[in-house]
Amino acid sequence: MAKSDDRKAKSFVRNYLATACGVTLRELKPRDGQKSVDFEMMDGADRVLVAELKTFEYYPPSTDTGWVISEDDDGSTEAYRVDHNAAGRLLEKISTAHRQVLAYPHPWAVILHNADIRMDISDFHEAFAGERVLGRIDGRRVVRPNPASYGRTVTTRYEVDLYIWVDELDRPCRLGLYWSTPMGEAIGRKYFAAGVTQGNFPARWPRFRTPSP
Repeated sequence: MAKSDDRKAKSFVRNYLATACGVTLRELKPRDGQKSVDFEMMDGADRVLVAELKTFEYYPPSTDTGWVISEDDDGSTEAYRVDHNAAGRLLEKISTAHRQVLAYPHPWAVILHNADIRMDISDFHEAFAGERVLGRIDGRRVVRPNPASYGRTVTTRYEVDLYIWVDELDRPCRLGLYWSTPMGEAIGRKYFAAGVTQGNFPARWPRFRTPSP
């Protein structure tokens, strides 16, 4: 991500969480020769947690971003998506964030800032659950498995205390919380729960979720 876009993402997330939840995120300066994170969350003079921000950007259709570009006989081109692998992208970002928060004491948070119109909060559920529920036939679930969920992050992603999903688009599931530890749950409920919109949520996704290993 370009520096200007990085500044924009940090500003958006910091301002959105301040408005929606009343929390204060303070930027941390990079540490020379050491892993560093983007924010520390403050309650008065006390640090509540450290947080690494990861942004999902929208990229125009290309073969590198999961699209097939076909050319007709008349020379015109058409792009269609095979699979943009949202779960794999999420887990890769989480893996990088985990390596960064390791340099700090718990509690740890990863803020997932979504600016890709093709993704939504259900992609996070798919990444952790290893499947997406497509519907039901005769009362039986129809699911699409996702092997990426069982890769190298399966032993480390639950070490992050709290995940905070922030969607740049104004969707019903714009803000979501996911905790892996009792510490993460306590912080999530105390500081962020008020900002999670009630009401119009997909049936497959509750307001709060504790991912299970």
